[in-house]
Amino acid sequence: MASPVVPVSAAYPRGMGIEDTLLRADPDSPGAGLFDLPGQTHPVLRQELLNKIHGRLTTRSNTFAVWMTVGYFEVTDRRARPVKLGRELGSDDGTNIRHRFFAVVDRTNLSVDPANPRLQGPRPVFFSYEPVPDANGFDPAAPGSVEAIIPASSFDGQTVRGLYDEGGWTLRTTDQLTIDVGDDQETVNVAIVSFDAKIGARIRFYCTMPHARGCSLTLARSRLGSPGPQPGFHVRSTRYAGVVRYFTQLD
Repeated sequence: MASPVVPVSAAYPRGMGIEDTLLRADPDSPGAGLFDLPGQTHPVLRQELLNKIHGRLTTRSNTFAVWMTVGYFEVTDRRARPVKLGRELGSDDGTNIRHRFFAVVDRTNLSVDPANPRLQGPRPVFFSYEPVPDANGFDPAAPGSVEAIIPASSFDGQTVRGLYDEGGWTLRTTDQLTIDVGDDQETVNVAIVSFDAKIGARIRFYCTMPHARGCSLTLARSRLGSPGPQPGFHVRSTRYAGVVRYFTQLD
């Protein structure tokens, strides 16, 4: 429901707090919350809409809880498509077996393997576009050269490394990033400018279009998209660890 409170830093010049959550103020109604009902003075009545919806909203999208039951049935016609099934094995004497599974699936990590578009690709790594302000405190204009901060944990002089969503990532000069989405999306070549363990890595690239602070940055080696049904899918494979975030057999 909320973003973590982040102090002001080079990576987050404005910091992060309650104004980055569902509890933010209504920009068109000074003193009121975004979901406050107009004309109501009592807090319970004023926040009735928020009380109804806050348990049904999340800052995550495309994330699902999946329950699955597997049963075993006789096939009466294997030539039909789909095949025709008969009775469940063991149902006549009460020895039928059903296995139940539970999983958490995150579709934001779906990607296409550049070497084989039918396979799941590398897990995407997302950053927030946080440009370094100019001498007057304004974000850099585009088209033009831009410097930005990305959170990173180490730099050996050639390669920046960091952790994202429980997985490691690397970035080198001449690697590419994809910035923004839709018609404003473009892929840029990156140069690593400096590194500060308290702030992260400072990178430089050239934009041909303007981009709003906070838009997405992704490592271009990951091509977002759905590869479709997976041949030889195995839920425990590391290839799918970013999509199947949790899996257990209940019985």
